[in-house]
Amino acid sequence: MAKEAPLSGWKFEIARVLSERGQNLMKRKDLRLTLEKAFEASEFKIPAPDAQWKWLRSRPEFGEHEVELDDSVAEAPPAGLARATRYSWGYSPSPLEIGLSLQENSFISHASALELHDLTTEVARTIYVNKEQTGTGKSGGQLTQAGIDRAFQGSPRVSRYRLRYTDYQLVLITSKNSGRSGIEEKQTQYGAAIPVTSVARTLIDIANRPHYAGGVYAVQSAYQRAVRDGKVQISALISALNRLDFVYPVHQAVGFYLSRSDMPDSGRLSRLAARGLEFDFYLAHGMKDPAYDAVWRVYYPAALDATRAT
Repeated sequence: MAKEAPLSGWKFEIARVLSERGQNLMKRKDLRLTLEKAFEASEFKIPAPDAQWKWLRSRPEFGEHEVELDDSVAEAPPAGLARATRYSWGYSPSPLEIGLSLQENSFISHASALELHDLTTEVARTIYVNKEQTGTGKSGGQLTQAGIDRAFQGSPRVSRYRLRYTDYQLVLITSKNSGRSGIEEKQTQYGAAIPVTSVARTLIDIANRPHYAGGVYAVQSAYQRAVRDGKVQISALISALNRLDFVYPVHQAVGFYLSRSDMPDSGRLSRLAARGLEFDFYLAHGMKDPAYDAVWRVYYPAALDATRAT
């Protein structure tokens, strides 16, 4: 097989500036500006855009990554995301990176964070990409037991912003503004470091929204795995709860899951209980004939008793 001739001229310039970007995904605008940079101080005649694209698409280093609206979802995602293309040069981005490229300042959370922290054995084809809201502050209403009961009678609100990338579903969700509290950079098996919720924040997030983690049984399993592997720090959980500042008493769900996870020195859970046990709370929405834990004042699916650590 004949050896490929070295690049020269404008082709060399394009390859050079693209390589200088490193492993960074590009939007169409980013790619256009990069190509313009290649010719800023060039002595070569600038080829027509069609010629540039034809050459790029002929190169094995060049990647085009199409993201499309999931056909099973009727509601469109944020503007510009019903269909999006990302470009790469010299590397193969992971589905996590593709998802993160769709919205600035986003991060991986819930079930996807569990996988990155080795808190689940499930290898999911759904990736949860989270972005904090810009507003601050709690709702002006006062929390009441009647309000909690009413909120958890029906189904939970779930994101309708679902897109498809190859055989992955990308779910775009939003969360309360916490100043990106509990977001850390984590190295992945793909080689890239990506923003993901910490173990403490992940455990809290999945207790708050179990439907993004596979349901309460998957959440209980993740808690048990975290306790078993020594990844639970009560002080970190309390600090995260303080910063996240939920309206609902999510700490009661966290305490409930930990109490059923063979937590060593379980007396430390009293620090969670000290946050208050004023209201009855629910592990999930729309439960039928739930059981009740009087210690944490939490309603839960009765079948969950079979998963309790002993």
